[in-house]
Amino acid sequence: MPHVFQEKASSLSSVSPSPRLAFEVIVLEVVRHLRVLDLGSGSGCMATLLARLVEGRGHVLALEHIEELVQLAERNVAKHHQELVPEILEMRCQDGRSFDGFDGGDAFHLVHCGAALERVEDWLVALLIPGGRAVAPLGPTDAPQWLCSIDLLQDGSVEVTRHLRVLYVPMTSETHQRNRGEEWDEVVARCVENSAHLTS
Repeated sequence: MPHVFQEKASSLSSVSPSPRLAFEVIVLEVVRHLRVLDLGSGSGCMATLLARLVEGRGHVLALEHIEELVQLAERNVAKHHQELVPEILEMRCQDGRSFDGFDGGDAFHLVHCGAALERVEDWLVALLIPGGRAVAPLGPTDAPQWLCSIDLLQDGSVEVTRHLRVLYVPMTSETHQRNRGEEWDEVVARCVENSAHLTS
């Protein structure tokens, strides 16, 4: 099977958690019956972009562990993109780290992570088919990370490519996310301080 993805040239000078930046490093060409997973889908923006990308040739599953955000995403999609649901875009309230694939256990051609990981995790690689790609921010929780493509090669090895500097919230549990409060405010403050030299 040929590699599913091809690179797209993009500017690497911006620092932002914008879905647009992640979108730029994902795909130019896709195969038919593409299976896509959006982890930490939040308001549903990236999931909708991905659904439009694979429309007519794939399916996107968006996972978010905060029920209120799932409901927000459902309202957003219903208002502007109702025709995508549920055949092309499906949304669930679930922690993506414990997810083991579509019904039937099929792995994914593409996984997008909407939150940062300190390193490439085994559970993330396990979600990919050989030749598949994950796009995720990798790095510490209180400093800029690298938006990376993580490719599972046909021989089972993993290739990581850095694309641009970004600043994402860390991937964490629902309980920790709901309880972080002032602790999280301190993390955000450190992130901003540590990012100042990148935007000056």
